[in-house]
Amino acid sequence: MSKKKITDPEGSMEELIARAVEVAQAPFTPSRKPELPSLRSIAEQLGTTVIRTRKLLITAGYFTSPTATTVQRMKGEGKTIEEIGATLRLKPAAVYGYLPYENLAYNLPQTTSNADRHIMTILEAMHQIIDIQMERNQWTEVMFDQLFRNGLIEAMPLDIKGEAWYEIDTYEDLSNAEMLFNSRMHEVMNRKVFFIDKDGTISLNNKSIPGAAETINFLREQGKKVYILSNNSSRTAFEHSRSLKSLGIEAAVDEIILSTDACMHYLISNKLNRIALLANDAVRDYFERRGFEIDDQCPEAAVATYDDTLTYQKLIKFIDVIRTGIPYYATHIDLVYPTERGPIPDIGCIIDMITRSTGKRPLLTFGKPSLELIKPILAKNSMGFSDAVIVGDRLYTDIAMGLGNELITVLVLSGETNRDEYEFSQIRADIVVPSIAYLVKDWGQL
Repeated sequence: MSKKKITDPEGSMEELIARAVEVAQAPFTPSRKPELPSLRSIAEQLGTTVIRTRKLLITAGYFTSPTATTVQRMKGEGKTIEEIGATLRLKPAAVYGYLPYENLAYNLPQTTSNADRHIMTILEAMHQIIDIQMERNQWTEVMFDQLFRNGLIEAMPLDIKGEAWYEIDTYEDLSNAEMLFNSRMHEVMNRKVFFIDKDGTISLNNKSIPGAAETINFLREQGKKVYILSNNSSRTAFEHSRSLKSLGIEAAVDEIILSTDACMHYLISNKLNRIALLANDAVRDYFERRGFEIDDQCPEAAVATYDDTLTYQKLIKFIDVIRTGIPYYATHIDLVYPTERGPIPDIGCIIDMITRSTGKRPLLTFGKPSLELIKPILAKNSMGFSDAVIVGDRLYTDIAMGLGNELITVLVLSGETNRDEYEFSQIRADIVVPSIAYLVKDWGQL
C-alpha cells in the first residue's frame, strides 16, 4: 500500500495560521478537552503534516506545552539549537518543531547567529522535501542543490584528509558511525555497575540474543557489577535465574531486580497484606510464600501483574474487585512483550482494558522507568547514578530512566524499538547499538 502524498497547502502563512486556528476550535494546552480535534486530524484537514500544524498553532499562540515553553524560553535567552537539544535531550529537528515560524531563516532577528540561521534554514528545507514533497531517497542531494542555487546557505570546501569520517546511506552505516564518533561509548567502561534488561536485550522467546552471554561475562571479568533489571512480572526471580542459566548466564536471585519485588516491598511497608491478585499460578505462589494472603472477597488492595495465563473470567472477576473502590496497583506499564514472531500484549494492554471498563488506573506502578528499582542497589554498593549504565530495548521504560540524571543509557535495537521508532521519538538514548554485543565490540571481545 502506497503512502498518501501530502501536498503543501495553498495560501499565505497568515491564511494557513487562520485556517489552523479555525479547525483547532480551542488552544492546545495540557488540559485541552479530548473531544476536540487532535493535531493529526487538523493536519489532515489542512493537507499538511503534524509538525507543520503544530508550528502554525505555536505561531498563533494556540499551542502550549511544558516542552514548547521551555524550548522557546531557552531560545529567547540566546541558547543555540544544539545547546537546547543537549539540555533537553532533543534532536535539533525536534527543537525546531517547538519554535514559531517567526524564527525561521527568512524572518530571523538580526541577533541570530549564522550557525543557527543555517541550521534552521536546513531544517525547514528538510521538512519541505521529506514531509511535504515526500522525497526520501535522495533528499540530501535535492535539498542542498536547492539551497545553494537559491543562495540561502553558504559553504566552504573542507579538506578531510587524515580526519575520521563516515558516509551514511543506511541504518547500518548510521550505527557504525555512532559507535565510531559517540564519545559516550568510551565512557561506558569507566562505569562500575550495569543494569541490563532481560526480554528483548538478553533474550527473545527464551533464546539468547547472539553475544549477550559473552558481553555479560566480559563485563564481570572487568570487575563490573551486573544486575538483571526486568519488568516481567509473569515470572519469579527464581524462574528468571533458571532461564538465564539455560542461556549461559549465571545470575543469583539477588542479582535479579523485578517490578514484582518493588511492588511487594511497597505493600509490606504499607501493611497491605490481604490482596486480590491478577497473576499466573507461579507468581501467586511467590506472593503467598512472601506472606501475602490472596483474598478476592475482602481484600485490602488489588494488584495486577503480567498474567500470561489470563482468561476473560479472571479479568472480569478482577474488574469487579476494582469497582469496589479499594486501592489498585500494577507491577509495571509495558504495553507489549517482545518475541521472535513479534510483540504480544503485556500488562499495559491489561491495564487499558481495566481502565476502559472501570475508569480507574493504578494508583502506583513499580517497574521501570521508576528509579526506585535501582536506588537500593546503588546505596548498598555506595554508588550513584554517575557510576551506572542502563541497557535496554524500550524507550519509555529503560531509556526513560536516564532522563534528568547522570545514568548512561544504551538502547539496543534487538527488541521492541526499531530504528524508525527511535528516530521519531523525543526520548533520546546516550548510545544506540544493534544489540548488546556491540556494547563491548570496541574492546575486541566479540
